[in-house]
Amino acid sequence: SLQVRSAASVQLCLTVVLCLTVDLCRGASKQRQWRDSSSEKYFDESLPSARYAHSMTFDAESKLLFLFGGQTSSYDFLNDMFVLDYWGRSSTNVSAITLASPGPRASSGMAAVNGNVYIFGGADDGQVFGDLLCFVPSELAWNSVSYTGTAPVARRDLGFAAAAAPANETGEWLYVFGGLGADDVLLGDLAGFDPAARRWHALPQEPHPPPARHQHGLAALGG
Repeated sequence: SLQVRSAASVQLCLTVVLCLTVDLCRGASKQRQWRDSSSEKYFDESLPSARYAHSMTFDAESKLLFLFGGQTSSYDFLNDMFVLDYWGRSSTNVSAITLASPGPRASSGMAAVNGNVYIFGGADDGQVFGDLLCFVPSELAWNSVSYTGTAPVARRDLGFAAAAAPANETGEWLYVFGGLGADDVLLGDLAGFDPAARRWHALPQEPHPPPARHQHGLAALGG
């Protein structure tokens, strides 16, 4: 089940993630050190509320951070969407002006491809999701993505990332690995989604597939 330790830990988790993320974006990672930024004013007063199990990604094209959903310390599920601009020192809650916002959920995967932001999976208090949703910043609109191929089963706490397409393919793909499925089934499958063709692909992992897992990270390095 989805749980949280305390309201204080929720606030700490959100603040640290935001500050470390913007530090890495501005190149502080070259110094190979972490820095306590909790007292610095990075964003204005519209900073997202304390939460956990939210989704967050950075779009290299627009240089913006996107944050969606999660849970509060009272276990309420959220579906607000924030756009955070480090260079402009601002954060904007776009939920009130977006079209067809997803229902509240936590533990989704989130990644950006070609200026659009995708969310896959997640859960609320009653179900685990297996839908793929796309937020188009230029239109402030959410769209449910139609597709061909066989989509991964519904899951939460998954690994989700954008990276270069496999050999003999072009562009960037979205990748899903592992997670926790319905009835808390631990998953270890790997799938790729081609946004241009709108097609899911089951991907091989031989000869040494990693063990099934959940609550892990997934990222691309060097394509």
